[in-house]
Amino acid sequence: MTHASRAVGRVRRSALSAALLAVVLGLGTPAASSAETWRGPDWDGDVVHVDATDASEVSWATDVAFGDLTGARVSYRHDQVVIVAHLAELDHSRETFGFSVTLRHADRVRFLYTNAVVWVRDGHWRGTARLYGDLATDRCAVDHVVDYRRDLVRLSVPAHCLGSPRWVRAMMLSASMVDGADTWESDSLPGPAGVFGPRVHRAPRS
Repeated sequence: MTHASRAVGRVRRSALSAALLAVVLGLGTPAASSAETWRGPDWDGDVVHVDATDASEVSWATDVAFGDLTGARVSYRHDQVVIVAHLAELDHSRETFGFSVTLRHADRVRFLYTNAVVWVRDGHWRGTARLYGDLATDRCAVDHVVDYRRDLVRLSVPAHCLGSPRWVRAMMLSASMVDGADTWESDSLPGPAGVFGPRVHRAPRS
């Protein structure tokens, strides 16, 4: 798949947030199983620019470091799923920044999906986190850290808010906006956009 088709394909997928025109990012190639922690690498300089007036107008912005995902880690402890995303650059230069993780899991009957989202706005640099999905309720709080010194975002999702599944698979997005207009998105981590990463199994209780 060419860079252009990958970028356009990302925009054609449904946005997790219309405000940011966010595009789901694949976390590697699916696998049958894995340990309770999975780490994924990234290609550098794979940020794309989406025109505010025409979302089909996508161009590469390889010189943009802000929000460019450079790696990720997904860990499933017995009581929580922890996601850490590393970025090439994360500072206060963009008025709006969004980071989202989509978790795929299952009960005995069906696949379920949960989105953990962090929004950062100008003047509210610590960000606000919410959980959306099939089993999420108002009582499901997401712990989060936006670390500008280390250029990373960390999310902790309680396992019981996912139904305490045996495993999870994840994919991520990173998007930023200036003046409520054009969007910059990271097409990060090897594999086609929209592909979930491998299963990360729940660690046994120690």
